[in-house]
Amino acid sequence: MSHTEHRATSPSSVRCAVLTISDTRTLDTDTGGGTVVAMLEAAGHVVVSRAIVRDEEPAVQGWLQ
Repeated sequence: MSHTEHRATSPSSVRCAVLTISDTRTLDTDTGGGTVVAMLEAAGHVVVSRAIVRDEEPAVQGWLQ
């Protein structure tokens, strides 16, 4: 399948989740995560989840599972 065919048959929007990994950010101070959400929504996608988890492997794994 060519990239043109792929684009023609792909959905125009997808459901997305935005995960910020930080020990210091909150939803109010996470400007990067907010920018990603705004860009996704402006492109017509749906952000179904947004979270901030501590920079610890078990916390990240727990959120992803």
